[in-house]
Amino acid sequence: GLLVLLTYTTTYLFLLDTKPGMWDAMEASRKLVWGNRKRWLTLGVMILGINLAGLLFFVVGLIVTIPYTHLLITMAYDEDTTREAEENLGRALVRKGCWPIKS
Repeated sequence: GLLVLLTYTTTYLFLLDTKPGMWDAMEASRKLVWGNRKRWLTLGVMILGINLAGLLFFVVGLIVTIPYTHLLITMAYDEDTTREAEENLGRALVRKGCWPIKS
């Protein structure tokens, strides 16, 4: 259930970052999360724990923990999309015969 909740958490980041259509952003978000299921599930458990800790501090703690967890999601999105872009660039260079560099 937690992974299903996390599936579309990066949709707004795809909309801001690449400006695709709504459905394309949702599909990209799904592929990103399901492609790294274990990592995102671990992140979801961490987020749940952090926000529950904030809730224990008389709800005032949520003022700190909710922005912090959004930052964690954004950092995970950035890391995953950067890694994917680097892998795509590497494949393109290999296809064109530019990599590995021959001296």
